[in-house]
Formats: sequence, C-alpha cells, structure tokens
Amino acid sequence: AVLPDTLRVLFLGNSLTGGRSMPEGLTRMSKRGKQKIKATVRAVGGYTLESHFADVQSRTNISYTIPDATNPTNRFTWHVVILQEHSQVAVYSWQQMLASAQKLDGAIKAAKTNTALFMPQSRPDAIYTPSQFLDRAEGGYNFVARQINCPVVPVGRAWQISEVRHPSIQLRAGDGYHPSAHGAYLTACMFYTYLTWQSPLGLSNGGLLTVNERDAIILQKIAWEVFASRRAGIPY
Repeated sequence: AVLPDTLRVLFLGNSLTGGRSMPEGLTRMSKRGKQKIKATVRAVGGYTLESHFADVQSRTNISYTIPDATNPTNRFTWHVVILQEHSQVAVYSWQQMLASAQKLDGAIKAAKTNTALFMPQSRPDAIYTPSQFLDRAEGGYNFVARQINCPVVPVGRAWQISEVRHPSIQLRAGDGYHPSAHGAYLTACMFYTYLTWQSPLGLSNGGLLTVNERDAIILQKIAWEVFASRRAGIPY
C-alpha cells in the first residue's frame, strides 16, 4: 500500500471535538511524525449528529473536495470523516444516534470517503456514575458502528485510564466535562494513533504549551496502549 503524503480528515462534532483547538493541535503535532495529518473541523456547541445533518454547511463540508496541485482536472476527497455525537444522546437515545449516523454515513459514502466515530469522555450525570456513563456510551457507539460498518475511536477509555493512573494530570476544564489542554492533547494522541496506526511517542505538544514533556510522554503511552490492546485503527 502507498500511504498518502498527508491524511485529510474532517471532524463533525461539538465543543468536545473543537475544545482547546484539538484538531489544530493534531495537525501541528503530526508534523513531527512519520505521517502528516491535515485536520479540518466543524464543531458547534451543543450540536448532535442530527444537527449536523440538518446543517447545510456541515453537509457541504462532507462533499468538499481539494484541488490536486499536480493535475488541474483532479480533486481529492477526505480520507475520513469523523463523527462525534452529543454525549447524552449516545447514552440515552441510541436509536436517535443510529438514525442520524446512518443519514450522515450515506452522505459520506456518496462523497466517496469513509466514516469513523469519536467516542468522547464521560460527563457528570444525575443517574449514572462516570464509569456507568462511559459503559453505556461505548455500547451505543459500538452498536451504531456495527450497523454502518465503521470503526470507533474510544477516546473516553484513554481518559478513564489516565484519570485512574495519573489523577494529578487534569484532563478536564473547570466544568468537569470539557477538555483542558491536557485532555485535548490526549484526544489528539488517540486520533493520531488511530489514523496512522503508529505510536505518538516523540510528537510535539501541538502548540498546547501547558503540556510539558513529561506529561506528553505519559499521555502518548496511554493512547498507544489503548490502540495496541484493540488493534482496530481507521482504514482509508
């Protein structure tokens, strides 16, 4: 297989995807890796997948193509479009998530590209503990993934491991839900690993200046551990 020079990735999600400029950090940190990534994002606070399907700009982004600098008659599609559902929908309404994901997946396949799902971290909830919330979310994501035949990037599991082993590394912002700089960095490490099938060890902090070298190495190793235990990256 011949790998592309740069992976072209589109993220559709909400503030959990766009928080702390995670896609931009992913693009920056990949410059030191063996495989470059150019990440583009459409992230609107509170959006569900249904919101993205109803949003003309989101659907336009899916079908957008990039000119080929070497051939004026040729254009490139995304290598993958990554979808993040609103966290409460994934836990409380799998049927709604499935219906929305199927519609978006249809648009993605029509654009001749691939779909992947982004399972984010747990959030405070009135009914479920963080562990229960994450278990239910993973059940929802895996159920939808089986129906549309796409991979899931289990970012939430990497967060869970980090918070148990290294509680001094604050992954969450003050609201206990959105990512801090460290949380965004761990998320970016997970996507680098799942997109390239390579270890993120040795990558930069992606411009997240509060992530020092020691913390970066810890988070890089956790991302690789999760990937290595599952061996199910994103095909393209």
